[in-house]
Amino acid sequence: MVHARILKTTTTTTTTTTTTYYYYYYYYYYYYYYYYYYYYYYYYYYYYYYYYYYYYYYYYYYYYYYYYYYYYYYYYYYYYYYYYYYYYYYYYYYYYYLLLLLLLLLLPLLQGVFSTVCASEKRRNSQSKRT
Repeated sequence: MVHARILKTTTTTTTTTTTTYYYYYYYYYYYYYYYYYYYYYYYYYYYYYYYYYYYYYYYYYYYYYYYYYYYYYYYYYYYYYYYYYYYYYYYYYYYYYLLLLLLLLLLPLLQGVFSTVCASEKRRNSQSKRT
């Protein structure tokens, strides 16, 4: 009787200990999994936020440089056009004044040629009237 009671008590104690250990192990594993999941989610969210922020910053930076490049290109094109326009008119007036100067220099020669032609025509006319 005594031996049976001792065996029964020992068995009950072993079962209770095993059950308690299993219970705590299960909840520890559950909390560990929950903590890991939360940590993973937090890390994912942080990474996503960082990535979004980086992308936004990169996009802003790219847009800024694109705008700056466009602005610079526009003004470069404007100044290039202005310079070309000025260069074109400068050469236009240069050739215009050069031609005018050439005509002024050739004017005495043209006047001499014209007077010679006119004199020869007068002579021819006067000779034809005589005949």
